[in-house]
Amino acid sequence: MFDSSSLFVIWTVTFTERLDLTEDCSLVLKKITAEDEGRYSCRLRKPSRPQFTVAVVYLTVIR
Repeated sequence: MFDSSSLFVIWTVTFTERLDLTEDCSLVLKKITAEDEGRYSCRLRKPSRPQFTVAVVYLTVIR
């Protein structure tokens, strides 16, 4: 379990007004469109460790 209050978050996407990071570090995308479809990755690093944990998600939009 991660505590989002201790994380430094850098958004590298162009639609940050539609993104939320929850307390359990879930990323919530709002008002999804077909253009949002694709590969998303998240890199997480605890300050005490040099290595990153990487998660990759492929988003498919179905209408």
